[in-house]
Amino acid sequence: MSERLRSIPNLISWFRLFLVPVLWVLALRGDEFNLGLLLAVAFISDGLDGFIARRFKLTTKFGSKLDSVADAVLQISAWIWLFMLEPEVIRNHAWLFWTASVISAGSMLTGLIKFGGLPNLHLYSTKAAGFFVTLFLVTTFIFEGYSAPLFYVTATLVTIGAAETFLLQLISRKINEHMGSLILALFKRDTVS
Repeated sequence: MSERLRSIPNLISWFRLFLVPVLWVLALRGDEFNLGLLLAVAFISDGLDGFIARRFKLTTKFGSKLDSVADAVLQISAWIWLFMLEPEVIRNHAWLFWTASVISAGSMLTGLIKFGGLPNLHLYSTKAAGFFVTLFLVTTFIFEGYSAPLFYVTATLVTIGAAETFLLQLISRKINEHMGSLILALFKRDTVS
């Protein structure tokens, strides 16, 4: 396989990372519609790079880290944009927003302290949460308003995914990015202490 083909997943991750400044300009200009559209493109690219890497056996440690960095920068930025452009979401649901945020931050901090990096677990719960976060943010920006029921589902799934990640990191000796779930990890004696 040519070197150009091998680099496709990384190029998609780089694209997502370089799209973030463009998205920031849109957010600062208050252009929620185009922000929502390009945010959808960025989130689609996140699924695409991983799919291509796994499907064609092009996964690398560098690619995995690049994907994680691009994801983290995009996700943190997207929540800041929500704060900036649709502050009533946080105002109207502060307790749920901050619960999800604190558990997520605790999960990230645990990964940094225990394993020296951000948790990059591909859990079923975090994949479901990621889908709903994407749906919530994109629809909120495109339609310049939010759906409270969609926010409740999203925040609940984020909390569950972050709690599962947090627990897995606490009980694991090493991190396997593809554990799937806490239940599956418990059956693998070499992973859990």
